[in-house]
Amino acid sequence: MKKHVKDDLDQSKSFSGQRLASVRAIQSLVFSFITICYSITETQGLKATDKFPALQGYANCWPIVDLIRLELKYTSGRARLKEQKDDAKAGKLLTKSSQ
Repeated sequence: MKKHVKDDLDQSKSFSGQRLASVRAIQSLVFSFITICYSITETQGLKATDKFPALQGYANCWPIVDLIRLELKYTSGRARLKEQKDDAKAGKLLTKSSQ
């Protein structure tokens, strides 16, 4: 999932700044993966919830959206911090050059 967030979303923006279609595409990919895993476990005589008990009872696979949101919170915060450091560095250079 992290790879798709990195490749398909703007990591300098928070979740609310992303295109909904891009977020839904990642959610769909992860949901498809889970569905494939469910199918494999069911053919082996296991229930999907036996393989992924933590996902029991979650409507529309909403934990996936939460994971995307958390990843973007982290990456956008890092991007913001880098931008602030770069701005401070540029300000110091301007101050030195004007003296």
